[in-house]
Amino acid sequence: MNPIVQLRAGNVAVRLLPAAGGRISALRLAPPGCAAVDVLHPYPEDFFDPIRWGKGGIYPLIPYSNRIANASVQVDGQAVSLAPHPDAAPHTLHGNGHAQAWNLEDLNKTSAVMTLDSPASAAWPWRYSGRMRIELAPDRVTIQIGIRNTDTRIMPAGIGRHPYFRHQPAAHVGYRATDF
Repeated sequence: MNPIVQLRAGNVAVRLLPAAGGRISALRLAPPGCAAVDVLHPYPEDFFDPIRWGKGGIYPLIPYSNRIANASVQVDGQAVSLAPHPDAAPHTLHGNGHAQAWNLEDLNKTSAVMTLDSPASAAWPWRYSGRMRIELAPDRVTIQIGIRNTDTRIMPAGIGRHPYFRHQPAAHVGYRATDF
């Protein structure tokens, strides 16, 4: 079973699973004058499969998002082969950050910081670190995610998040990218 971390601020509640790829397993909002709403399709909290993960919650996409065609990237003029994902072969899928346990570095009632020190592997032959901060306010949740190359070689990188939102016709989602 994955240890569950719970955050709450006013009408916002979040459940985190650091050991299950740094996932947010649940997000509940209660807008003023309204009943509480589960914003995300819940992620199963009683198991973790790093290859065939459950379809729910939000998980980090690092060191890249989406797919890498034919599991090969060009770096400094050379092709670098990656291990294809079994369900997307011959391509890769969503990086390997969500397939590893993250460390809970800082925690209080309304915020948490999770970090990842990822070794070089067949999935991603560069060492990197990841950092994710989840901060709640009484009316919203803010998620910051970052990646740092900790290898000695140049490394391509990208970041993202993969949410499984429940359909709510009146819902609004905001996104703002910055450096930190």
